[in-house]
Amino acid sequence: MEFAEGLATAAVRISLPILLLVLGEIVAERAGVLNIGLEGMLLVGAFAGFAGAVTTGSPLGGLAFGVVASAGLALAFGILVVRLAFDPIVTGVALNIFAAGITGVLFRSMTSGETATLFVETFGPLPLPGLSGIPVLGPSVFSMNALGYLAVGL
Repeated sequence: MEFAEGLATAAVRISLPILLLVLGEIVAERAGVLNIGLEGMLLVGAFAGFAGAVTTGSPLGGLAFGVVASAGLALAFGILVVRLAFDPIVTGVALNIFAAGITGVLFRSMTSGETATLFVETFGPLPLPGLSGIPVLGPSVFSMNALGYLAVGL
C-alpha cells in the first residue's frame, strides 16, 4: 500500500508542471500559434525558479523568478512569431536548444562546477481535511501544495 501511495503521489506531483504547460499551449493554439518552444520555456522557468529560491531563500521568490523568466521567453517567442513572422517550428526548436544550453551553463556557473547538492525551501502541502485520509488517493490528490490546487482549478 505504501508503494502505491508513493507512486500515485509522485505521478501527481510530476504531472502538475506539465498540466500548467498544456494549459499555456491551449491558449497559444486558440490564438492560432503553434508553440514548439514549450519545453524550453519550462526549462528556463524551472531554472529561474530554482535560482530565485536559492538567491532569496524563499519559495515565493523562486516562483516570482520562474514566472518572470518563462513569461519573458514566451513574450520573445510571441514577438518573433506573430510580429516578425518567423516560422514557429524553427523558432520553437531554436528556443529549446537555447534553453537547454543556457540553463546548463548558468547552473554550472552557479555551483562553480562542483557537484554539491543545493537545497531550497519548497511550498508545503495543504491537506484537505477528511479527503486527505482516503487511502492511496488522499495523500496524492488531496495533499498537494497551493500551486497544485491552482493548476487543477485552472
